[in-house]
Amino acid sequence: MINYSAYPTGTDLSSRLTMMGLTPFDDQTMESFAEQAWQDWEHRTGWTPWLSQVQTRNYDLPGVQSQIHSMVMGGNRFLNLRAGLLSVSQVLLPYGVVSQQDVDFYLLPYNAPQEGRPYTDLELVFIRFAQAKTIQITGLWGYESTLEPHIWETILKMGIMNALPMISVAKYGPVSSWKDDTVSETYGGKNAFAFSGLIDQWKEETDNEIKGHRRMPGWT
Repeated sequence: MINYSAYPTGTDLSSRLTMMGLTPFDDQTMESFAEQAWQDWEHRTGWTPWLSQVQTRNYDLPGVQSQIHSMVMGGNRFLNLRAGLLSVSQVLLPYGVVSQQDVDFYLLPYNAPQEGRPYTDLELVFIRFAQAKTIQITGLWGYESTLEPHIWETILKMGIMNALPMISVAKYGPVSSWKDDTVSETYGGKNAFAFSGLIDQWKEETDNEIKGHRRMPGWT
């Protein structure tokens, strides 16, 4: 199956809802549901961004902060990136030194590409000391450059789940009820249960997918 180059859009959500026999909201509202879905995916998996993009990020040198001068950092060779990195185009070390991969630094884990994972750490060949934010890394940041079909489908379902409660209210009306000592009646009561079974099923599938892709402490 072909991978996707972008997250599901509001149009994708609308098309799926129409296939389900439901009436989507306006384009702007559907787009907001779609945007919320991929943002939730990134937040809950811990990979931001998930879908790769070129960025430049600045880091402190790894190690403890100097007790003599609060602005001096360093003393360690292993830098935790706190994100996924697929490739680098440039790494500037302190004082503007242009470094070379596999000469001045290594990306870890070494087998990340073979495992279908991004790099998550950078290993310096030599310990260095300098002021804060003096390592600059430019590269392709993210977990993957295209979305696998099952990931795209999961995010699409998350977007639809965002929309279903409002669609249920629009379709069946809000819940209202009355009762006296012996009789009770509920109007619009289907609203509370209209899509609960489907939402429960998709929520379980989504939770399992997120759990399987969550950024683990050792990967950060």
